[in-house]
Amino acid sequence: MIILASGLFVATDKVFYIKECKKLNTDCQKSLLFADFLKGKGSLLSLNLTYKEQSHMQDVRNLYESLEFTFLFLSVLTISMLFFLLIKDKKKYRVFVVDYLFLGGISLIIFILILSIFSFAGFDFLFDLFHRVFFSQGNYLFSDQSTLITLFPSEFFFDALKQILVLSIIIALFFVVTAYLLKKRKYDKL
Repeated sequence: MIILASGLFVATDKVFYIKECKKLNTDCQKSLLFADFLKGKGSLLSLNLTYKEQSHMQDVRNLYESLEFTFLFLSVLTISMLFFLLIKDKKKYRVFVVDYLFLGGISLIIFILILSIFSFAGFDFLFDLFHRVFFSQGNYLFSDQSTLITLFPSEFFFDALKQILVLSIIIALFFVVTAYLLKKRKYDKL
């Protein structure tokens, strides 16, 4: 859920877009249209995208909305379960939450480290696999001169993945440290 939240954040983070377009020497004004488009607040009509590019971007937006819904659903489910546990048994709730934060954070850090190794060793393969899974109709292959490729070369997506992983590991570390401090504290007396 944390990686999903980080991905949703990075996908629409205008600061990230600006940093990347300056680094990659692409058109910042045009790039920023995509962040708004994903949020459903803008249009890409001014870019004169080909039909195939428009189709792909609509699929990207649909995927973003589906992932956003999934994140909200999982958040509500998690909060509901925690609330249920709190009502059922406050003492076990405290122990469960601390263990959940600690073990969840450690598990996430391990998963991110493994994902990082695979990502850095074979980013192109993972990027292609991601597109094959989520865009099965094949509308994700474009020429090097296409608007989408010139605005968002593969380095943009590699940097986005790094940003997602770093943000996720920071959140996971926060959970681990918080849980560790709560374990040290005598939370049974709260």
